Amino acid sequence: MNDFFVSVSDHLPRLNKSHKVFDVNEELPDQYVISVCTTFKANKATGPDNIPAWVLRNYANVLAPPLTAIFINSLREGVIPMEWKMANVIPLPKTSPPVSIEKDIRPISLTPIAAKVFESIIMKWVDETLEGEIDAKQFGGISGTSTTDVLVDLVQMWYKATDKLNSYVRVVMLDFSKAFDVINHHLLLDKLQSYGLPAHILRWMATFLLDRAQRVKIGN
Repeated sequence: MNDFFVSVSDHLPRLNKSHKVFDVNEELPDQYVISVCTTFKANKATGPDNIPAWVLRNYANVLAPPLTAIFINSLREGVIPMEWKMANVIPLPKTSPPVSIEKDIRPISLTPIAAKVFESIIMKWVDETLEGEIDAKQFGGISGTSTTDVLVDLVQMWYKATDKLNSYVRVVMLDFSKAFDVINHHLLLDKLQSYGLPAHILRWMATFLLDRAQRVKIGN
């Protein structure tokens, strides 16, 4: 299973530190030197660190200051601990019982809880930068939207189009196989840079994508 999940992106160019986003010569702007945050979401699944989310929530007053210091320095220096770039991949069957690894298994990647906290902070800054740049009809990967929003929008469009007598709607739906897994990281970083994403955030994201490790975990 693990060999197959990894092989899906084998044809893509590997990301390395020769990419231009790794060249950051400026100081970290003050707006990204975050203050200590003591609020953590406790509904995230446990990753390879085996630290449940409730630990960060219940002991936030003790854990938040050192974690904040680590994150600020991680952002300033463009370095991420390897332990935060490891993942447990949980294979969820699409059918019961699954017959084919290639077609009947959906991989769910679980990362360490600290990495999830910092991902959410980075994502907030990305959202702020890209606000107004993304098409209003884009629902996937957008905070606060869901498949329900897509369905409501489509049904409204179809009803409006068929209000007239003898009118009809033709719908073509396309499904991109392994769409998330086959994103070219070079193109992604180039595109985000063209949208004006700050240099330190781009480098942090690139570092997060670099030299990752995963294992498939079934049960215990």
